[in-house]
Amino acid sequence: MSIEVSLDEVVEELGFVDDEFNVFLNKVTSELVGLANEHLRLAEDMEGPEDLEGCPDWQKDVIAEAIAVQFSGEFVKLPTKYDIHEY
Repeated sequence: MSIEVSLDEVVEELGFVDDEFNVFLNKVTSELVGLANEHLRLAEDMEGPEDLEGCPDWQKDVIAEAIAVQFSGEFVKLPTKYDIHEY
């Protein structure tokens, strides 16, 4: 199964990658998702939907996306700045 992704979109998203931010590719929808490491760590600590109740609405959406990235098996992490060299 092959997926089509705009190279321009990938390059644009990779411009945001740093020590605290990663980009993931959804293998099913070809969607690129950028997430901060903080949100990925919060998602790891969640035991269920009830853990999201104390979070602000904007953070609920981000953490729900982080949970999907970590546990659905549909996402692939794109290279970090350490994997890509300018030369």
